[in-house]
Amino acid sequence: MSLTDDLHDSLERIEARRGRLDLLTRAWVGESSAAFLSESSRRALDGRLARLSVGFPRLIVRSRTDRLRVTGLRRAGEQDADPGLWDLWRAAGLVETSELVHTDRDLYGAGFVTVWGHATRPGVPVVVASSPLTTGVDIDPATREVLASTRRWDSTGASWAVRATPDALRRYRAPGLAAPAGATWTLVETVPNPWGVVPTVPFVRRVSTDD
Repeated sequence: MSLTDDLHDSLERIEARRGRLDLLTRAWVGESSAAFLSESSRRALDGRLARLSVGFPRLIVRSRTDRLRVTGLRRAGEQDADPGLWDLWRAAGLVETSELVHTDRDLYGAGFVTVWGHATRPGVPVVVASSPLTTGVDIDPATREVLASTRRWDSTGASWAVRATPDALRRYRAPGLAAPAGATWTLVETVPNPWGVVPTVPFVRRVSTDD
């Protein structure tokens, strides 16, 4: 299988997952199909309210994520928090980003974080958080190791995707916004991966062995 075939396969899985997660997105923004208002109630309100949606999904998720705040970091085997790690955490913007990842994990069952080095500030990590609506990973079923990751987005009138593997990060472009997996994706840049591991970390809430 070619590199482009790997990209197409990964994008297809992201698209399929997005279709399943759309119901959760609609519930989160208050557009669930369960929202309802009887005809008699609409008449009593003189048509000022067409439907009533109670935001229980948002309440449940936020009640948990509001309590999942990282307040310090320590190295393995140590008891006290490491101020240096906390400085890196703040420099990478993870005080705010971690809340977004926790929200995606509780709402969709997964959230993703990709870590890379700052282009002009050596030693400062750059962290990009993304949801399962736009990101996916290939997992070794035996070891649960991340073998590759794919993230897509739209910008400047085109669709973009990055396929990360232990050896490199490859950036692709397809014409038009929201290009489907089967579109013509052209490799535009390859950046060597000096770490030898996929820089994307999945935060998955597994509820069964099928996940």
